[in-house]
Amino acid sequence: MLDLKNDEINQLLEKCDWGTLLVVDGNKPYGIEVSHHISEGKIFFIINPRGKAGRCMEINPQVAYKVCKAHLPEQRWSAATVEGTVEQVKEPQAIRDAFMKLAERLNRDRDRYKKLGEKFSQKGETSPVYYLPIVTMSGKASQNGFFIG
Repeated sequence: MLDLKNDEINQLLEKCDWGTLLVVDGNKPYGIEVSHHISEGKIFFIINPRGKAGRCMEINPQVAYKVCKAHLPEQRWSAATVEGTVEQVKEPQAIRDAFMKLAERLNRDRDRYKKLGEKFSQKGETSPVYYLPIVTMSGKASQNGFFIG
């Protein structure tokens, strides 16, 4: 395996639309798949704050977020992990912005995401928007080299 450089990790994070959010559930790991966007050196994602992952993060905000890309015919792959303390976004405009940026990234219905952003911006304490600063990161690639698809 090869270690990825920081610029390769950043490229992989930008290229991947989805990843696995890993949280701590008592004394064991728990993961969910989420989509994300990156802004200002942070990974933003939207989850149900009352769901299992949201409840886990309320107790222990230490998380890991992992993305990967693979091309099996060539046996090439790359994976990156960001670790740190997740924060809930509670500021109304930041909530609206997060919904719109995610809509743009995933090519979703902008009007629908605008309405969702407006709805959730009124409920700062129960916001479904979280961010993870991109500070502690690592990455690996197959011996065949870095792959981002």
